[in-house]
Amino acid sequence: MIREPQSPSFIFGNLLELFQRPIGEADFAWQSQYGNIVRFKSEDRLLVTDPEALRRILNTSTQTYSKLPNYRIASRMLHGTGLLWADSISDFQPVCIMLPGFGMNECKEFLPIDCAEAMSIKWLEIIGSSDSRGFVTINVLAWVSRGALDAMGYGRVASLFNLRVNLNCVHTSTAVFDVQFGAIKDDLHPLVKKCKNYLGDIFGLPPSKQIFLQAASKYIPTCILRRLLENGSNARLVRARDVRTTVTSIAKVLVREKADALLQGRGNADVLTLLGAPWYYCSSLTTDVDRRFRSQG
Repeated sequence: MIREPQSPSFIFGNLLELFQRPIGEADFAWQSQYGNIVRFKSEDRLLVTDPEALRRILNTSTQTYSKLPNYRIASRMLHGTGLLWADSISDFQPVCIMLPGFGMNECKEFLPIDCAEAMSIKWLEIIGSSDSRGFVTINVLAWVSRGALDAMGYGRVASLFNLRVNLNCVHTSTAVFDVQFGAIKDDLHPLVKKCKNYLGDIFGLPPSKQIFLQAASKYIPTCILRRLLENGSNARLVRARDVRTTVTSIAKVLVREKADALLQGRGNADVLTLLGAPWYYCSSLTTDVDRRFRSQG
């Protein structure tokens, strides 16, 4: 039998306790009292903290546990129609292609030692320059986010892509994006500025009205919900759409730069270039075929 905490509210159930307390406070309290799987009221949901269950859900059974329609619409608003949004059978084809290189286990290797060392040095500088008698508050979440950007930019992932591309070598260590964000050093890059305190601004300590609307959104038709999220004037929605627009525009520029470099024979061993290699060869093949048809016509 799955145990559950007592519900303090008929309308909200345990949602206010879960979302309006400091992050993790209610989760850890329920885990210590009721175990690794807890049922909480207001919605038919389970809080799962069992490592083996999470590994199975996230790594091996992603198609079994489908996303709720309302949360899928919210994911589309936040991240666009990418891998985090994919859910249907056809959508899982690119997910299955990317998962061997970007699964939960592989993502652990994204943070290289030099990023962790640079972050530690920054923390020591903050502590050393403080006048608060040795007590310093460090926003770990913000720093980890900046470290993650640098890790994605120039971190190296070993043996993720065992591909031979036309770059005169076989790569056993692959750069992720090969982009210098410089997020740990400073916050001058446009992407770093936009992503600063991103999760806190959107999800941090939501008011009771937002919690109620979030719970009730599963009863709203998806077409209407999508229109509301894409056109709503709420500050959190505006912030989310602004970040999505910035990330999309920067990503397009990066992809175009990598594609142009590959066409000029200057491709590197980063993930964007390796993923762009098939597009390059297909484009070249299509151009050759078109040229032959035109010469014969």
